[in-house]
Amino acid sequence: FQGARHVLQSQSHVDSFLSPGEDMETVLQRQENYRNFQRSFFIGQDRTRTEDGLGYVSRLTIDDVRIAIVGVDSGWLAEGGAADHGNLLIGERQVINAINLAQECDDPPHIIVGMAHHPFHLLWEFARRPVQNRVERACRFFHCGHLHEPEARHAGPAGTGCLTLAAGAAFETRHSHNSYSVV
Repeated sequence: FQGARHVLQSQSHVDSFLSPGEDMETVLQRQENYRNFQRSFFIGQDRTRTEDGLGYVSRLTIDDVRIAIVGVDSGWLAEGGAADHGNLLIGERQVINAINLAQECDDPPHIIVGMAHHPFHLLWEFARRPVQNRVERACRFFHCGHLHEPEARHAGPAGTGCLTLAAGAAFETRHSHNSYSVV
């Protein structure tokens, strides 16, 4: 984990690292308990993992509208706390893999909803813009959390583009202003 966080300092290094292999398996081991929880909690939900093992796609249809939910892992290099600010990676390759997986089917989705725990501004600067551009071009909505104040931002022309919604945390401390979002 520490080695990966130190070495992954450019987009080409991240793309290379996100290729399936032993390096990714080693980094993902520290998330094994969380991944086991996900598998048990979402049992019965249609979820297809991306080849890199970080992201997933879940499909559903509501009133003949095909929706693909694309989840990307923004915490695979997270330590927690202030050390993460500006030091996280999603990786453009992870987003490409997830979006391609969502679109490569007999009935492509009408709407793609992207999801990650962390907002874009917590990513490494070299990695933020490519990831954000890919998400905003492919998704109609992008949901993230981690913040303690809710916010919304729209990118693209009216009626198209991506609406980014950051949910406020329900609780931080008993001395903080707590909030929630209803979507």
